[in-house]
Formats: sequence, structure tokens, C-alpha cells
Amino acid sequence: MVVVFKHKTGFIYPRIIRYAAMISLYVLSGLFFTAHADNDFIITYVISDDREIYNEFIHKINHKKYSVLNVEHFSSKTLETLNTDLFITIGAKATRKVMESSKNKNLLALFITKTNYLDISKKFNRKFSAIFIDQPVSRQLRLIKSAFKEKTHIGVAVSNQSRMHIPELVESGNHLGLRIHIETLPDPDSIHHIIRKLADNNDLILAMQDSNLYNKYTIQNILMTTYHANIPLIGYSRPYVQAGALMSVYTSIDNLALQTNELIKQVIKGMNLPSPDYCKYYSIELNHQVANSLAINLDDKSVLLKRLINLEDRYQHE
Repeated sequence: MVVVFKHKTGFIYPRIIRYAAMISLYVLSGLFFTAHADNDFIITYVISDDREIYNEFIHKINHKKYSVLNVEHFSSKTLETLNTDLFITIGAKATRKVMESSKNKNLLALFITKTNYLDISKKFNRKFSAIFIDQPVSRQLRLIKSAFKEKTHIGVAVSNQSRMHIPELVESGNHLGLRIHIETLPDPDSIHHIIRKLADNNDLILAMQDSNLYNKYTIQNILMTTYHANIPLIGYSRPYVQAGALMSVYTSIDNLALQTNELIKQVIKGMNLPSPDYCKYYSIELNHQVANSLAINLDDKSVLLKRLINLEDRYQHE
């Protein structure tokens, strides 16, 4: 609103003061309302266990009024009578507990994979908001494209747990000019045969987040098989790269906390939680020791990350 004073008399100053006071009161009342809403907004974290990474994550969230419940130390009745504005579940176990014990619509599930989400949502016939801890396979493929120009044949093993990613693998591969060769696991005992077959016929292997394929019992043999075949394995997590995979794009605690803080601010302002999706922020982990052993020249992490971000932006606008 624009106020124009036409008279150049002494009465103009009382008017200016009056309007200035009204505007100041309006602005201050708005600030007071926002601060009041922030102070009254209660978050309840429900954690699956006492894992240190969960506590570290909570300390990165910029909201002071909260409580923490461990699923191992409370009953379902506790959630039924709890006064909270937002449930943030940390881990699949905690998400299941809240889903079966509370009808609160403001639920944000964290530290779960997309597979976890689909299983829980189907079991309770209910959709809820979530930020998946795993990164999409399309982004892993774009990391490969960002790192290599000559490696275009990508081997991928899948089981019933990860078959849902096949359409995304094929579509993203075609878009990036990559040839995706997929082998399906018929039974757990055939994993090493499949890995050897993929290593013999491809430039590298992309590991899926699939516990039927990649777990603590198979990881060492898979890494040794690919290493002896002189074929790099692209991991799906930072620990997998630290164990011997060449590289991965992954969701760090800082990435997850950054997006969670953004969503909390939106909910406090009265906006709805978004549909479940992958974390929009991500990090890259490289294993230069493995790269040197395989005679692979890798760019620095910052260079690769910038190249990946540019490729992501171009992909979004095509």
C-alpha cells in the first residue's frame, strides 16, 4: 500500500507517525506469531535403537522443542496419547511402530530405503512422507557417466528385492548412452557365478542396495572377484567404497539433515509434508587406492561432484 500526502502542513508528521506505528505493529505482530509458532511446535523422534549415528543426526536438526523415544523402551499406548506436531521416525523398525500405533498424519520417515518404504506402506495400506536414505540408481549411472568416457557396458545383478529398479536402469542407461546388462539371481548360491559372468562381459559392475546380493557374507568374495577380473565395482554406500568398491554417490548425515531442516520449516509454516522421495542432496565417496590398483585415473571428488551436478541439472531440463 502506498500513502501519498498532498498537504505540506505540520499535520503531515502526525499522519506519518501514525502510519509508521501501524506498519511497525503489523510487522512485529507477524514476527511474534512466527516465533510463537516455532516455540510451540513439538517434534517427537522415534528411533529404532541407540545407534550413535541416529543421535548425531538429531543434534544436527535446528529445532529445540523435541523428545526422543526408543521403540525398545515404550509401549504402543504411549504414542496414542502423545501430544506432538510431527513424528520423525529414524529407521524402518521405528517407522513400523509409529504406523501401527498412531494415526498422526504428520509423519516423516528417515533412514529407510525406498524398498523399506514400499513394504511398510503396502503392509499398513497408508502413504506417508519419507526421505529415502539410498540414492536413485539413475544418479549412480550419472556418476559413472561423469567419471568415465570409455566405459559404457554396465553389468547389474538383481534379485526379487531390486527387480523394481530395472525400468529405471534401462531408461537412464539409454538416456546416457550406456549399455545395461542385467542378470537375475535365481538363488543365493549363484551370486558369485553371476558376478563372474558380469565381470567377464562388462566394463564395470554397478552394485544395487539389495541384501540378497550384497551383504556381510558375500561382500569380500564379490570384491575379490571383481578385483581379480580388473573390473571396478561401483558401490551404493560410503562403507561399501571404504571396503573396496571404487566409488559411490550416497546420502550423508549432513545431506539428510539439510533437507530435513527445510521440511520442518515448511511444516511449521503450515505447508504439507511432500510425497516420499530420494534425498535431493548427495555426496561422493572415492577409493583412490582401488583406482590405483586397477590403473584407473579418477578426477578429484570436487571435480566429479561438480560434473555430476551439471549432468543432473541438464537431465532435469531435458
